[in-house]
Amino acid sequence: MRIDAYWKVMTILLLLINCFLIFLLVKNKPTQVMVDSPVRGKVPDVISATLRFNDDQVKEYQKLSHVHHLEMRKIGREQSEVLKKYFMQLQGDSADDPNPEIFNEYNRLEAEKLRNAYDHFVDIRNMCNEEQLRYYELALEDILKPVLSGNKPRHPPMHPPGGPGQRMPMHPPH
Repeated sequence: MRIDAYWKVMTILLLLINCFLIFLLVKNKPTQVMVDSPVRGKVPDVISATLRFNDDQVKEYQKLSHVHHLEMRKIGREQSEVLKKYFMQLQGDSADDPNPEIFNEYNRLEAEKLRNAYDHFVDIRNMCNEEQLRYYELALEDILKPVLSGNKPRHPPMHPPGGPGQRMPMHPPH
């Protein structure tokens, strides 16, 4: 094959590969996080845009959101420690009889997270003027829709020792 023919074939091949890649990108575009939101992205950005916050409100909301985020992370860390204690009981002699106080502590922290989130939305509502309150329910619906519908982000699958695609039995065979 001559050099000119070689380059023509390579150019056409690369063009076809690029067209195929563009097709895949268009066909498999990512799903939208917020269905009816004017802005896609992080929750604070969506809330600020949906409620049409002015610059002062955006600054106030960013502070509020930061504090909320820190509180939720603190509770999450506490929950992790409680879970660790709860499952560490499996190593002791009382593995068949877990300590209910540890379970109750986890539930208390979960309730604290719910209350914290609720209070955060109340704080957001209190920041809104009359015109922005018209958009508050839309913003709230957009944020809560994935949570209430059960469409939470999926964790990557954990592969059992037998390899990917194989399920581990819930209980060992008798």
